[in-house]
Amino acid sequence: MTYTENRLLEILVLFAKLGSLSATAEALLLTQPTITRSMQRLEEELAVQLFIRTPNRLELTETGKLAAQKAEVLLKEHKQFVKELRQFEQEQHQVVLSSTAPGPIYLFQENESLRATMDETIIAQSQVEQALLSHRFSLVFTTEELFTDQIESLYIGEEILSVHLDAKMVAADVETTTFRTLANTSFLTMSGLGEWADVVRKEIPNGKFLKQDNRETFQEILQHSNLAYFSTNLSGNSTKNNHRKKLLITDERASLPFYMTYLISEKERLAPLIQELKRTWPVTH
Repeated sequence: MTYTENRLLEILVLFAKLGSLSATAEALLLTQPTITRSMQRLEEELAVQLFIRTPNRLELTETGKLAAQKAEVLLKEHKQFVKELRQFEQEQHQVVLSSTAPGPIYLFQENESLRATMDETIIAQSQVEQALLSHRFSLVFTTEELFTDQIESLYIGEEILSVHLDAKMVAADVETTTFRTLANTSFLTMSGLGEWADVVRKEIPNGKFLKQDNRETFQEILQHSNLAYFSTNLSGNSTKNNHRKKLLITDERASLPFYMTYLISEKERLAPLIQELKRTWPVTH
């Protein structure tokens, strides 16, 4: 659509909503004669009668009402069309990634050499397909595989959960633990844990979880308390204090698989980054 065609349809849609020439002209900062001429031109281009004209009033015909409804849909589609094209063009020069869980975001924070931009907003698994098709993101880290005629997933590795406990409460030779062993323990957690938040609440009997939104406050509380906290092979230890001992949690649910999910059409362009991500992903905890 040309700018002029777009503008004529916008005027028609607004007139249908406001119901009068004066209100439409006022909203668009135009004169009433300008609105009238615009609508006459639209009728000529469409070769249909859109309005019933009386000396003091302009009304939409039934055809005009239908045209306004269709025009509104068309304008929204055109806007989305332009948005997706511009996003696609931008993607040709910039690789933006996202994730359905926080682990990969922490990994990027620790590896500034990775040649991509990580959007730190966690998205839901249900949003992944549309986020890729609209070129909002080039690649999304997911904990579930996604395969369609346009999208595929490639396994990259596991995120493995550990817990940090007061060293005085753990025997020197103990290196692992289980969710059940952590029953009745109080934990300090950061918000935005994604799937891990559900896992620990379901798997640890009578666990108590104190959530913090601010990372600086989280660190300060850890420094001045003996509260337990969690880390993963992707997030690191969160704090450098030495009065806690890190134990690997061995339950099956203490490990999350991760996949790199992307458009098949983008696979060749993303190939160097995919190899770089594979090398960066921690092999062991």
